[in-house]
Amino acid sequence: IQIENQKLDHPELTKGFEGLEGSLEEVTKQLRLLSRTLNNDYIGHIGLLAIMKLETERLNALKRFKVHFPLVAGKSNLSKNQELMVFRIFQEISQNALRHSGAKNLHLNINHQNNGFELTVQDDGKGFAVEEMLASKKASGLRNIIKRAKVSGLTCTISSSLGNGCLFIIKKVASLG
Repeated sequence: IQIENQKLDHPELTKGFEGLEGSLEEVTKQLRLLSRTLNNDYIGHIGLLAIMKLETERLNALKRFKVHFPLVAGKSNLSKNQELMVFRIFQEISQNALRHSGAKNLHLNINHQNNGFELTVQDDGKGFAVEEMLASKKASGLRNIIKRAKVSGLTCTISSSLGNGCLFIIKKVASLG
């Protein structure tokens, strides 16, 4: 509103505001997308696959790395609570990758066949020594990922080594019967 008022009061400055308006528009768009991902009811309403698609679009718009996520049809066979936990785990993984990995690519895959579920998230970043990191005081995010998975009845496997990126596998084993 202030920019529009300034443009009306000083038409000669209109051209100078173009870059600022573009930046504000992008920030507003990112903020809207981010606010949706913080709303648990919204996530429960649209489902895991749709919110993952929105989040990958938001991450790609940041242009820090490229997120590769093939379209997945259908609905996951997770409970709403499990879907929310999987999404929160993915958010933690992607934020860790943004902050620490130096990755250029983040590959996601969801397989929800035969009553099972598996999310894989792999980056091509610098990697780390998993056991050493988990033993350190710095790994609260990693420990949180493992804890959220366990509390939700899922398993979490983390594979990484220096120079070889990182792979997370979040899994629900298909129930028998």
